[in-house]
Amino acid sequence: MIIDLKNIPVEGKKLSFSEPADIFEIKDEVVLFKNPVFANVYVQVVDKIVLVSGSLETTVVLECSLCLKKFEAKIDVDNFSFDCEYPEDDLIDLTEPVREDIIVRLSLNPICEKSCKGLCSICGIDLNISDCTCAEDKQKEIATKDKQGNIFDNLNFIDGKISEKE
Repeated sequence: MIIDLKNIPVEGKKLSFSEPADIFEIKDEVVLFKNPVFANVYVQVVDKIVLVSGSLETTVVLECSLCLKKFEAKIDVDNFSFDCEYPEDDLIDLTEPVREDIIVRLSLNPICEKSCKGLCSICGIDLNISDCTCAEDKQKEIATKDKQGNIFDNLNFIDGKISEKE
């Protein structure tokens, strides 16, 4: 995402471009770019400072942190901004600042839908597709243990020491 500043007039210039996502070198099994990154920016040079502002857009394929299914998510950056000193070679590379803004918008725990129930923590079944009886079985197990009593029920703490109940 290199911009040649020699082509930017004093009043600034609007630019629209797209770049393939592989230039960002994000190699992650959990995040896959489905589309290129589209950019609409306004570039202006003011007192030897380059100012860039605009918007970015792309679509990524993420893995739901609850049910582990792949799903598409649109990433919009409405307030992209970047500034730097005017470079000697008249070229600025927006690859790294664009990459950073896209990454910041990615959720650490992406969820495919608000209603996603995830996977059963005991048997691993997808609770969005079918129910399991693990929760009921666990409740029965706890109830059975409560009826049997706790081995520590016969102990008392006296002055910080454990003694048997009389």
